[in-house]
Amino acid sequence: MRFTESELEILRLVATGMTDDAVATRRGSSSHTVRHHMASAMRRAAACSRTELVAKCFAAGVLTSTWPPASP
Repeated sequence: MRFTESELEILRLVATGMTDDAVATRRGSSSHTVRHHMASAMRRAAACSRTELVAKCFAAGVLTSTWPPASP
């Protein structure tokens, strides 16, 4: 699986349990932008849900330990 830098950043934050609004605030973007990147990442990974996307990314080694979350 290959993702853009923005998708990876958002995936890392979502994997820590952050909501779209929290991710958007942290990145200084809109929740619409976050949802757009998540939808794109879900298509790339053929995932039907955010949970499945995160699970697939951990299984593939795209994501690793997410605790503690990265500082802003």
